[in-house]
Amino acid sequence: MYRFYIQDALPAGCLPAYTLPKPDQPHYYELDENILNAALNIMQITDVLDTDDLLDDDCFNRIWLKSELTPARASEVYHFLSKQQLVDPIPSPDEIAAFKQAREDEIALLSLRSPKDGCIPVHKFATQDAWRIVPQECLLIVDMLNEHLLDDHNEVVKSIASLCHITHKTLEHALKGWRGFNEFAAKHGGYKVC
Repeated sequence: MYRFYIQDALPAGCLPAYTLPKPDQPHYYELDENILNAALNIMQITDVLDTDDLLDDDCFNRIWLKSELTPARASEVYHFLSKQQLVDPIPSPDEIAAFKQAREDEIALLSLRSPKDGCIPVHKFATQDAWRIVPQECLLIVDMLNEHLLDDHNEVVKSIASLCHITHKTLEHALKGWRGFNEFAAKHGGYKVC
């Protein structure tokens, strides 16, 4: 199961127009892996996914190596800053600055857009590592789903449903919900893929 968490804090009483997985938790949306795979297939055949610009396996390691913090020390600094846990030794101002810079660099990498105009990097949906789908990418998904959920283009959805062993109605219903979520997320900073 994939969960998509709205990036910004939602104002009190802010409710989306789509059906919520849990009525008291409007900040996330869930999609079954089979449904997401079907959606990605549609995105790929409509040239919305960028499958060319893949990140290498060491991109995150380079960020943290640059910070000169060991993984254990980075964890201690995180717990000191985020959970107010006392650690020994207490992080120095330089360690705190290095940690914050590494986190900023990591978030920038997680949010990186495709160099191809109108595309979303496929790696953002490949793992559940909190990749950031930015508002512009949410709107690309909305536009693609609007186009392919219309009656005359619904053949694409029918074909993909068949290939993914999902009923057409199940896929169509799920994609309409995901479209609504992406519309909502675009107004609230995008979302994280978890």
